[in-house]
Amino acid sequence: MMSCRVPHRQVRPNGKQAQVECDDLHMEFEAWHQLDVKAEKELRMQERLYEAKQTRIEKSQAGKRHGSPFGELERIYKAALELTGAKLKREIAESSTHNAEANWLAQQCAVLRLENAKLHRVLRENRVRVR
Repeated sequence: MMSCRVPHRQVRPNGKQAQVECDDLHMEFEAWHQLDVKAEKELRMQERLYEAKQTRIEKSQAGKRHGSPFGELERIYKAALELTGAKLKREIAESSTHNAEANWLAQQCAVLRLENAKLHRVLRENRVRVR
């Protein structure tokens, strides 16, 4: 699920290849960002659902007890577990999004360094001084 890219890996010597890698990393970032947005929506829905379940459980406990105490506890913990699962999914999506963004930005820097080096070579070839 998560990408295991090293943020400070060796830069490809070819500018076109580095740009292709940059574009690939941008697409990966966009995909993770979309998953992060979806996970955020699911988390908000799970939080509302959890609150509704907790309110219903509290109201049922205030009145006459129907069913076993074990069943009540099971419902309470099941609701809490579902909320925790949604929180975990959201954290994974968010951290993966940040990781993909960092990889993309690092590659953008590499592309710019290659372009800068190319421009400096052109300037030297044409005997133009840069201050």
